[in-house]
Amino acid sequence: MKKIVMLVGVVVVFGFVTGCTSTHISQYSAPLELKVQTDKAPVVEVGEEINGQATIQRILFFSWGPSKFADGVNYGGSEAGTGLSLLGDTMGAGKAAAAYNACFTNKADILVVPRYEIEDENYFVYQKTQFKVKGNKGVFKGLK
Repeated sequence: MKKIVMLVGVVVVFGFVTGCTSTHISQYSAPLELKVQTDKAPVVEVGEEINGQATIQRILFFSWGPSKFADGVNYGGSEAGTGLSLLGDTMGAGKAAAAYNACFTNKADILVVPRYEIEDENYFVYQKTQFKVKGNKGVFKGLK
């Protein structure tokens, strides 16, 4: 019994002290293409650079972090998140939370040309992912 407890203890300690860290920064490789058929066009006032951040932590299948997210945004890139993961969509949720934080704290309607920096610390049973976003403040002024 002592050998089993010792083996489990060694595996748990090994899981916490080993791991990997990775950083992702979004860079668009293709032009943004938007097609809308209307005679009206939105008037958006583009302002100064704003930023936001969010952190999501996970132990095994349990995660915690932000509870407010910006919905309806296509974040682009291969890590945009599909919502099909058994463990949840950490990348999509983190980007949405960081975008919400940037827009809410700076009273912006949209985040113009968002750039994401994602730092992921993964230690087998524990994962901490930090999301940072920078972009320009966009405020809708109406239609013309």
